[in-house]
Amino acid sequence: MPSTHNCDEKEQRSKNAFRIKQTSKKISQEHIKLESKSTTVIVNEKLLPGDASMPLTEVSNIHRKSRMSLESIRLWFRLFIVNDLPTILFLFLWLVINIALFIGQFLNYHHSRSYFYLRSLISDGLSVARAAALCLNFNCLLILLPVCRNLLSLIRHILPQCVTKSRFRRFTKRLFDQHIVFHRCVGYAICFWSIIHVGAHIYNYERLIDVHNEYQSLSSVLNLLYLQSSESQVNPFDGVSPNVLNIGPMLRTTAGITGVILCICLMIIFSSSTALIRRSFYEIFWFAHHLFIIFFICLILHGFQGIVKSQINLNEHNPEICASLYREWGINQQCLIYPRFSGSQATSWMWLCAPLSLYILERLLRFIRSLQHVEILDIIRHESNVLEIRFRKKFMTIPQPGQYIYLKCFSISIFEWHPFTVTSAAEENYVSVHIRIVGNWTNSLTEKFQMYPQDIPRLAVDGPYGSAADDVFNYDGVILIGAGIGVTPYAAILKHIRSSRSAHDRLRRVYFYWICNTTSCYEWFAEMLQEIERDFRDRVNFLTYNIYLTKWSMRQARAVIRNNTDERDIWTGLESKTHYGRPNFNVDFQDIINEDWQMTQKRHIGVFVCGPKPLVKELQCLCIKINDHYSSTNRVHFYLNKENF
Repeated sequence: MPSTHNCDEKEQRSKNAFRIKQTSKKISQEHIKLESKSTTVIVNEKLLPGDASMPLTEVSNIHRKSRMSLESIRLWFRLFIVNDLPTILFLFLWLVINIALFIGQFLNYHHSRSYFYLRSLISDGLSVARAAALCLNFNCLLILLPVCRNLLSLIRHILPQCVTKSRFRRFTKRLFDQHIVFHRCVGYAICFWSIIHVGAHIYNYERLIDVHNEYQSLSSVLNLLYLQSSESQVNPFDGVSPNVLNIGPMLRTTAGITGVILCICLMIIFSSSTALIRRSFYEIFWFAHHLFIIFFICLILHGFQGIVKSQINLNEHNPEICASLYREWGINQQCLIYPRFSGSQATSWMWLCAPLSLYILERLLRFIRSLQHVEILDIIRHESNVLEIRFRKKFMTIPQPGQYIYLKCFSISIFEWHPFTVTSAAEENYVSVHIRIVGNWTNSLTEKFQMYPQDIPRLAVDGPYGSAADDVFNYDGVILIGAGIGVTPYAAILKHIRSSRSAHDRLRRVYFYWICNTTSCYEWFAEMLQEIERDFRDRVNFLTYNIYLTKWSMRQARAVIRNNTDERDIWTGLESKTHYGRPNFNVDFQDIINEDWQMTQKRHIGVFVCGPKPLVKELQCLCIKINDHYSSTNRVHFYLNKENF
């Protein structure tokens, strides 16, 4: 149980690596004895006296699937529209552009007089291949933009100044919160259009080979035009035998060899992008993803040879007239001159110049930041298996509440960057992050700091970057909900509210929920809550905090309540006692609505959540139901915001 530190920082650093920070009160064995093993809970257990939470055993009833009815379908549709409408509209617009580009390019090549004779050889395989190529270029232009973090942060910074209405500002910010989703969608589109493009060209290659078996036809005449002059050659494979299966001629072309490399790179990148590879073998994912460099180089070179040829003397030789007179070419007055062809110009480089320039600038900026010295001020190992790092860095933008940074440890990997929410306030003279020790990288980081301060590993910091919590001060009231380590985005927000109490006049109420499964999670955050509790004594009803302890049996919870007769909570030291079970948000939200806020206009309440998907989905459904119910009275509106990494 907790102990108090009496030694100063210098003595502490000289003695050892970690400082165990403990804030909870000691409980003597005579005071309370809890069973080590969970006891069985009666299914119909009632609520604990004075506890606003739901009983542990009835939590499962919330998640029971109701029968498919008109109301459930309506709720599902509203859930889909409210939470995903910005993303869906943007993806729909992107999809429409893809389809429009494909159809437009297909029709362009289908009706083009310049490619009349080439279509005579390979039919509309040319139109399909070129239309898919245009869509590929368009999506390759987009694929790098969502991963330009500094560009997105710049737009998020400028956006509030350009968009005055809060509704549209929230609408557009949701798009930026889904930038990785869009990156994946564009990746899927590149794979899809690549399959169409490759399939069409395989068909085209077979047709250009099979044309050697045709005699006394327009195709056979076009195939032999190279005998007239090199400019009259339209079939790049006119010397290949049709009786032998041979891909050598294709691989001897620039388009062929680069096409094979492009397909290999794409398959490796796609197969290594699964969630299992990203989480378990991050370096494989990182290296495989950086094959995009080879991918873009080959894409730029892919069309430079100009295998696809168009007719260049349409005024002298009209293909629509002369195609039927192919036996009289050079004799008929209308077709005295043979058709001449020239390779099409490569266009991929035009599409890729701008995004590649932006991405190179982005990586250069990240590299410069990684070289800047990071001064580590303190390392704190908390009992809740959480590592706190406090550092200072020159030339770093002061992180605002709710923002996050990327952290890299050179001794672990020179490539791996991991995002962590900033838990320090902007007014503090250091930057801190709290890292839950789970997984290979975080365990390795903990081991590297075992010899602190004698041996300090080198860290690099990139950021800060914005998140959904940027908008927290643009509401009349906010509900902050964190599960476990998901409380980190709100640590900086609460600290900032305490430090600048008069800077955010619009914010009238703050409701804080923290859901933990063990008491050890409290120790690193409880001290700050105690300070906030003291500072806001004069602001009645401004801050309401509710802390919930889950995974406890009813017998254990009752024993704690009976034996804890102190005015303050036994775990956190706060005046508000810890609840046992899970929050009943339905009741709590209704109480928030019924409170008197001394406001005549409509109340806009932001719900910020960082936790597991079931919790997010529960809050999404609840916000929709409440908004639908109070839409006619125009009293209140809830806006859900969820953290994304």
